[in-house]
Amino acid sequence: MFPSWSWSSVDNEIRFCHKSHIWKKISASLAQIAIPSSQDGHISWKVLQNTSTEPHELDPFQRDKTNIRARLAVLIAWKGGCFPGKLPKALDAKVTWEEYDNIIRRRWSSLAQMGDEAYCMQGGLLAVSDQEARFPLKAQHACLDGCILVHTQSLRLRMKGPEDSMDYVKLLDQGGNMVGWLEPTSINWGRLRHIPDWNNGAKFDVLALSLPYEGKYTVSYSESHPAKSYGLDVADWRDSEQKTIFTDDHTSHYYVRLATVNLMVVESESGIRKRVALAEAALKIWIQAKPQFHTFVLG
Repeated sequence: MFPSWSWSSVDNEIRFCHKSHIWKKISASLAQIAIPSSQDGHISWKVLQNTSTEPHELDPFQRDKTNIRARLAVLIAWKGGCFPGKLPKALDAKVTWEEYDNIIRRRWSSLAQMGDEAYCMQGGLLAVSDQEARFPLKAQHACLDGCILVHTQSLRLRMKGPEDSMDYVKLLDQGGNMVGWLEPTSINWGRLRHIPDWNNGAKFDVLALSLPYEGKYTVSYSESHPAKSYGLDVADWRDSEQKTIFTDDHTSHYYVRLATVNLMVVESESGIRKRVALAEAALKIWIQAKPQFHTFVLG
């Protein structure tokens, strides 16, 4: 029996995307993970740092802002409270997108370094006080074989959608507003359908996992996709000169490059969280929903 958070637990087809597909990359982890490590018969906990050490990528063409947007999405998430670390003063100022990007590239050699500082892990180490606060003894003792501890932002949301694995199930807040949607091919229908009222009011913990490296134009989504209904306001961030970076509203047809958050939906089983599905949400909507930091035992 493999833990639900691991791909090893999947008893269906798994498709891997070739690494050259940039949209499958992750720019930053939004979750901090601790794993048990046994030394001399004693269990200690190791907080994982970002393993990616690739230097910042530069855009080959001036009009192509793919890599700039990836860095700025991490900054926007940090400004929006998605990381527990304190934002550097230089980035807390109101400047242009280009100036923000220059500051980021001067301060950190990679997005991994930026992410580590956002989680207070400069040099790859987390202060003892922070480790004790984020991964308390109570959570450590509850972590059984195969479990991991995850410190991240989360929301309690309910599901609404057809019982059809080929369609989209939405994640709604208390007021019935859509926060995100489940990825259809990731849903564990066998587990989900055994949960009473899963589609009629039951609430689930929804955990923030990461930021995709590249957003996707809303016009490229299928007509049935929940994100198809979004307008300019879902990504209308502006710099000191009131310029946008994720939208183009200077033409007869506007385009939105949707910055999103990768999520995991879990259920509780004797205090251990089990994965039900993976999900996604627009970054701006996720920030506006005001998720809070919690520590979870994933099994």
